[in-house]
Amino acid sequence: MSTTFAALWKILFVSHVFAQETCRILEFVQPEEDNYLENHVIKSLMVDNRDQCKVRCYAENFCSSFNLGISETRGKLKCELSDSDHFQHPEHLICKKGFSYHSTM
Repeated sequence: MSTTFAALWKILFVSHVFAQETCRILEFVQPEEDNYLENHVIKSLMVDNRDQCKVRCYAENFCSSFNLGISETRGKLKCELSDSDHFQHPEHLICKKGFSYHSTM
């Protein structure tokens, strides 16, 4: 019985340690209005507001930043998740009216 308990305890401990390593912490900085990070979009979707886009970026493992802008769908915003940011690719940050660029720290 104690051997089974010890084995179960080890499995739970290892699972907990690995779960801790996969937890993402993203802190978004102030958005850059009329800016857009090009060439790194990994997913494009429609959202109701900026917070929904932030949540989608957090849930997407490779998301490092996002563009948020106007869409053809009335009442919706275009949320484009990116796998890079302006720190890695400053040459890809361009001016684009109607969009805002949101990066993480």
